Amino acid sequence: MRDDQDATVGAAIRTDESPIDLRPRRGRRAHASRSIGSLDWRAPGGTRPLGPLASVAGVAAIIAGVSTAMSLSSTTGLASTWALWIALSVSSALILIQTRPKGLFGLRISDLVFGVAGGLILRLVVGYLSRADLHTFPTVQLPGSGGEANLWVIEVAIPAFLGPGVEEIFFRAALLLVTYKIARKWVDGSTASIVSILMSTGCFLLLHAAFATYSLDSVLALSLMSVACGAIVCLTGRIWGAMILHVTYNALYVMLGVMGAILQ
Repeated sequence: MRDDQDATVGAAIRTDESPIDLRPRRGRRAHASRSIGSLDWRAPGGTRPLGPLASVAGVAAIIAGVSTAMSLSSTTGLASTWALWIALSVSSALILIQTRPKGLFGLRISDLVFGVAGGLILRLVVGYLSRADLHTFPTVQLPGSGGEANLWVIEVAIPAFLGPGVEEIFFRAALLLVTYKIARKWVDGSTASIVSILMSTGCFLLLHAAFATYSLDSVLALSLMSVACGAIVCLTGRIWGAMILHVTYNALYVMLGVMGAILQ
């Protein structure tokens, strides 16, 4: 009987104790490292602080690039576009290299699904709101041969497919990330996400308005796309879904434009 009581007490003590980690010390350190590495940029410690030098240099790059692009817009749109893209790329690189956001450039199959499905749905919604069924197909210059083919690549294909990458990395990676981290100091994560999405959308619209005059339908379309891309980044913590959505959205317009040119 005494032995049975001792065994019962010993079992109770062992049950109340924390489980003993029998893994080697090296294995425990590796497990801790994996746990830390699984954090993304939205979590505390997910980014490094943005230093004042990188901040000033990033803003200076944007100002110089926008000024150069606006001065060139009256002569050639292509040079203006490239000047703007270079400025956005330099500013993004300065911010992202300094902050090193964890997980932002991770890629999963779900990013492809979100991007393609989001681009299709957004194009349908924009078409419905703009009553596209009452208008003719948009048209783009068809690719020719020789010099005309090169011109088509430069003026149609590159802006449609390279532009989204540059814009998304700046507006939905660099700018959205910095805004989120600043807002997160005072508000919860959901509110910080809304603030960062609205900030990136506002800057996105202002930059486009600086180089062209847009109708209300176009402003609505740009706003919806920007909000959708920002929401994907804030929900997933990754940039690829937003980039794929933007490329899909532009690619569908190019496809419709090619169809419109063929049907003319």
